Amino acid sequence: MGQDEGFGSRRQRVDTLLVAALAAAAASPNLAWLSGDALRASYAESILLPSLASVVLLLSLSSRLWVGCLLLAPWAILAPFEFFYIADFDKVSDPQLFGIIADSDIAEASGFLAGLILPLAALAICALLLAGFAIRRAFRHRLLWRSRSRWWVLAAGLLALGVPEMAKWHGPVPSLAVPKADAAPPSVGDRLAQAHRPEVFDYLLDVYPTGIPGRLLMYLDQRRALREARDIVADFRFAAVQAPIAERQVYVLVIGETGRPDHWQLNGYDRPTTPLLSRTEGVVSFRDAFSPWAWTRMAVPLILTRKSALDNNQFFAETSLVAAFREAGFRTYWFSTQSPLGPHDSSIALHAQEAHESRFLNHLDYKQSGVFDEVLLAPLGEVLQRAEDKVLIVLHTLGGHFNYADRHPAAFDKFLPSLTGVKGASLHKPEQKDMFVNSYDNSVLYLDFFLSAVIEKLSATGSVASLFYIADHGENLYDGRCEKAGHGRGNEYDFRVPALFWHSPEYARVFPEKVAGARLHERAPISTTNTFHSMLDAAGIRYPEEDLTFSIFSPEWRPRLRITQNKIDFDDAKRDETCKKLQPPPRSDF
Repeated sequence: MGQDEGFGSRRQRVDTLLVAALAAAAASPNLAWLSGDALRASYAESILLPSLASVVLLLSLSSRLWVGCLLLAPWAILAPFEFFYIADFDKVSDPQLFGIIADSDIAEASGFLAGLILPLAALAICALLLAGFAIRRAFRHRLLWRSRSRWWVLAAGLLALGVPEMAKWHGPVPSLAVPKADAAPPSVGDRLAQAHRPEVFDYLLDVYPTGIPGRLLMYLDQRRALREARDIVADFRFAAVQAPIAERQVYVLVIGETGRPDHWQLNGYDRPTTPLLSRTEGVVSFRDAFSPWAWTRMAVPLILTRKSALDNNQFFAETSLVAAFREAGFRTYWFSTQSPLGPHDSSIALHAQEAHESRFLNHLDYKQSGVFDEVLLAPLGEVLQRAEDKVLIVLHTLGGHFNYADRHPAAFDKFLPSLTGVKGASLHKPEQKDMFVNSYDNSVLYLDFFLSAVIEKLSATGSVASLFYIADHGENLYDGRCEKAGHGRGNEYDFRVPALFWHSPEYARVFPEKVAGARLHERAPISTTNTFHSMLDAAGIRYPEEDLTFSIFSPEWRPRLRITQNKIDFDDAKRDETCKKLQPPPRSDF
């Protein structure tokens, strides 16, 4: 190896050192596992060895080392971001993260990375410069790898990556079951299940950089399935019907963002965060509500549809409760202060399009100059003035989305000091904890105002009316001694959400059994997956495949296992002492 052979000269040693440094940078994210809570017992064989093998494999593909450096360069540049994600969240980037990145704007990403943008960008620039120097010197000095060692290294890399795959296929080929002649064809859901882990080389998905292409392919599979799904669900029907009711009906579903039930005065919090709701007649607060997912793009479809919490696919092959209400003769509306998340790429946006009318009112997305949730009150009022007999309105709010100080007007900046006016507000600065919590509580105070305003408008109609509110996921607020904030960390606070039901006197007269059911289950372990069934049951809408054991308004409701996105039983799992991180059960040796 060298200009023609060997590494005798000082210049060649410097060149080789640069190449080695670039290779180390490209593999560096795998070292982040050493700082996290999810370090595996098999770290050396499942992560470290494959990562080193993949790096040397890229480097040895050509005898011209500048080619290998060119192949390593993008992975070295992206390495700081992957390192941060593993270190902070104890997991690798995955198709869901790629979807969030694709659906987010620069302002939202800046909020998530606040306080880390400059360090991460600086590290990425350093990696870029390192790659540039290594490629330039290897090219100019004709750094070559002509000795047999290159072939040995290439073969060793291929073996290290390929032997586990070959081992999976060791042994006799299992017999295949003969399908029955009258077996049902694959369901629509089965045909759309494209987000599964690939069977070939699946053990490399958690390795950097080898696993990135596989994760990207999984993400692209989801996008493709979503495009196909629009056509497939076009003909889907619930066959939903409602028995005639003489009076006008208005049902409102409010989808919250980033909720903490223990920060509601209504639930016993020692701060006056919900003073209006606390004295409102007809309010039922569900104290033990749960969301399986800590990401909006996966959590909201569980609210809107019959999708199982165990289904990791981005899209579910059925329409939502919006379509079911529409089938039952309701005029349907969707008003949102969230971005449409890509109208052709997000299942949330597809469900919004099921409504007769949908409006996305926050054209500035998550920027500080964006609108507040109260802008939803105007279109709500317009609809109520139309005096339509049967109405469903979905309000998708920004709620407590970080930066919390941007979610409310100045008049609600009650708990001080807050993040209002603070430059560099960050999810990664525990020293800001007091301001952080105060600002979040201010956002709850504003939510109290918003929900009370919606209820006031509904009350004024004198109709059979109800409101159901539930947040999509929870939030960590540097709780106790924990230095983690935000969501997606696998902690208990990711999955606990606030939920609330309000009904008008007219509703209680027409549906007294629904009101009784709500109060019966006020402290029951409910889930966002109950929402679809509960909303239809609350309106007395029936359909052939209904299952009232999922409706919190029915005496038939039954509790079920509450499984998180990490496949952990929420109620049974042990928590760590610092952050209440849910611990998976010990793995069996069998």
